[in-house]
Amino acid sequence: MGKSYLTDYVLCKCADVNKLTAATTRNKRRKERDGIDKYFLTYDQFEEERENLILIRKMYGAYYGFWADHVNVEEDLVVELYYKDYLSMKKEGYPVIGIYIWTSQNKYRRNLLKNRYTNKSDLLTREISDVFNNILHKIMLKLGLFDFNICNCYNEDSKNTIVRIVGSKGKRDDSC
Repeated sequence: MGKSYLTDYVLCKCADVNKLTAATTRNKRRKERDGIDKYFLTYDQFEEERENLILIRKMYGAYYGFWADHVNVEEDLVVELYYKDYLSMKKEGYPVIGIYIWTSQNKYRRNLLKNRYTNKSDLLTREISDVFNNILHKIMLKLGLFDFNICNCYNEDSKNTIVRIVGSKGKRDDSC
């Protein structure tokens, strides 16, 4: 139940919300669909589209970005963003609601990653990165930069809390 799973769950439960899909140069994972989960581009294709993309970033050796004309402020969109992208959108005046999703179950997450990365070098790079991400996570919580901080405990409560926030358009109630 990582970011993509949670995004799909929200989209299934909130009919009036659409997904903003990223373009990326990373390889497609098993079961991912081009144009639905991500737009999978070669590096050359990404470079050709660069002037049409916003929030471009490089993570884990791959480039990511969003087509500017897909960002429609008249429409409620769900998107998986790197925290810097969220902060940039907020600074630029986009009407965004930030939900910082983190996990306390690193052992469970590590096992999921081991199943995803068969190359030991890729797994080691990801595990080293996770050490830094855990430090960053603690800083993010202390800074309070997001509207909501949700612990993904890999259960129904976590999923339903996120759906309640998205469905209420960020209006707080006692259950959030």
